[in-house]
Amino acid sequence: MTRRRTRSRILPKYVKWRDGRPRWELGGQGGRTLVEAGFRSIDLKDLHGNWLSFEQAKIAGEALNQAVADWRDGKPAPDNETLETIAAAVPAAPAAVLGEARAVHGAPSTGHFMQAPASRANRTLSHFISAHLDSLKGGSKATLATYRSKAKPLAVWLGDIRPADVTPEWAQKYHASLLDTAFWKEEEIEAGRKPPRVAHETVAGFSLARKEELRARRLDALGDLDDMRDAPGFTMAYDACIYARAMWSWARRNEGLAAPNPFEDMGLMSPLGRVRYLVPAEINCLIETADSNGMEWAGDIVITALHTLQRRADQMRLTWPELHRGAFELVQSKTGRKGKIVRKVSPAVTAGLRARAEGMARRQAKLLGMTDPNPVMMGELLRDASGQPFTDPRQLTTAYEQLRTLAAKRMPSLADSRLHDLKDTGITRFYLATKDLVRVCKQSGNSPSSIEMIIKAYLADHPEIAQSAADSHDDWLAQQGAKW
Repeated sequence: MTRRRTRSRILPKYVKWRDGRPRWELGGQGGRTLVEAGFRSIDLKDLHGNWLSFEQAKIAGEALNQAVADWRDGKPAPDNETLETIAAAVPAAPAAVLGEARAVHGAPSTGHFMQAPASRANRTLSHFISAHLDSLKGGSKATLATYRSKAKPLAVWLGDIRPADVTPEWAQKYHASLLDTAFWKEEEIEAGRKPPRVAHETVAGFSLARKEELRARRLDALGDLDDMRDAPGFTMAYDACIYARAMWSWARRNEGLAAPNPFEDMGLMSPLGRVRYLVPAEINCLIETADSNGMEWAGDIVITALHTLQRRADQMRLTWPELHRGAFELVQSKTGRKGKIVRKVSPAVTAGLRARAEGMARRQAKLLGMTDPNPVMMGELLRDASGQPFTDPRQLTTAYEQLRTLAAKRMPSLADSRLHDLKDTGITRFYLATKDLVRVCKQSGNSPSSIEMIIKAYLADHPEIAQSAADSHDDWLAQQGAKW
């Protein structure tokens, strides 16, 4: 009883604790007056629908009582949704996460109300996310950027919570919230509005009632899909949860995190892989469009991707001297370094790439105002529209998108193609030509398992690939003297 009386004295007016279930309850004559004015008693919960902690309930009660004071000063009484929003707007973690958005949710823990955690036990999930990203700073910038994008939603939705408070149920809620956000973005786009870049923060700030309405609309829309993996954001939500699982495991190994991993056994369905094979007619259209519109440099990117099977970051590092030697040599930006192990790949120069290169040096020298192409052939193979080497992989993507937009006017099927599709298309072509998984691995630098996954997906997807298999079967039967 002593504890209950002590809490009653320090909690704001109208806030009742009730064994861990705080409520802003309008009792007594004063409360009846507020009810008549339009106020309502509400449970004090965060935006996930979880009960607020004791410290959070104090802050929420003070905010609600301020709304009462504003009403007494002449402002209108807030409706239920506004009251819930006020109650759920508890302070976020004090430290900015990922250098961008602050976490926006309250949690059952009170550790995040301190200016600095008093002990390792009070560290929030944001601490471990930041530590994990810091551990990646010595590696590839592209890899770090990828992990940052996957870590940001986790920081927004769960960043201010202590790991010990994150249960498997919370992990499932997190996955559902990611799907809700993607669905809301799709709704905004269909309505002709541009969703903000901080979509997760925006949806996280919705009131509980609005969140429930959004989820109901999303679940209702699933009935129109043949495969739920076609739902907006399915792959994004899957990848974000995979990152959360990996980060948690890393923190257990390196940061002394003791809490069990709630993302370990979520039972998530794997997303559908992207399969986009560019047929020869589409590739011819891309090259012809580039060469006839002064975009030969963009056509060079297409041919290099198809013939070297390299990612964009590695394509921009290919050099003329290597081409003249007959093979490129590079440490791939994504998979070339594993700790202290450095693995080089040596994609061979094909006759098709060599034929394209015959005119490339002259064109590049002309763009630079040079009559002698030899100085150009001492540097990078691929150059931009001004004859300068590419400095950022995204420049290659932009170049392809410009070319694709132009080519799609002649061949609309190209509109959904991407630069990375050229690499997978090239891998499929090399395999069809060689029927040798090992040789394709040597050319691309991919692992046998990665190549096998690409081949299986592409062989099964495209009619032209299936026809090629049928033709090869017919030829084999003929060689065997078999009719059937």
